[in-house]
Amino acid sequence: MQENGTKRRREFAKLPESIAGDNYVKYLHLVMADICYSTGLTRNMIDTVLFIKDYEFFTIDHLAKAMRLKHSNIRKAKIEPMMSLGLVENVYHRKNFEGRVRDISFEELKYRHAYTTRYRLTEAGRKVAADFYDKLSGRAEICVPSHYEPKKN
Repeated sequence: MQENGTKRRREFAKLPESIAGDNYVKYLHLVMADICYSTGLTRNMIDTVLFIKDYEFFTIDHLAKAMRLKHSNIRKAKIEPMMSLGLVENVYHRKNFEGRVRDISFEELKYRHAYTTRYRLTEAGRKVAADFYDKLSGRAEICVPSHYEPKKN
């Protein structure tokens, strides 16, 4: 009977871990605010970094289809701002006659039409993703000022 009385006065009671399991996702809002605050990135940029972190490279067409967004929205709203911050970089590839892929420079690309622009996450972008997951899983401390509210776009 006394246990019921104490539960009534408490603000919360946690389920045993054997029932609830790990629930790091409840800290998603705080981790997002921390990463936004410490890096200056927007939520949309962080979402994109997390989406592409497992790609070796990608095209705008593929990313637009995978994220179900318009091609122009991907380039202007996501890739170009992330490139200016050093999170994403261009990679130009071309298949030669033996079927191998080789890198070419931007100057070469101007004069050839058979190339497809591919992008990849830089080491700085991969660090943002790693920091996000470290904080979300509890391996790193979440530090965000109480007055801070991250930008949505």
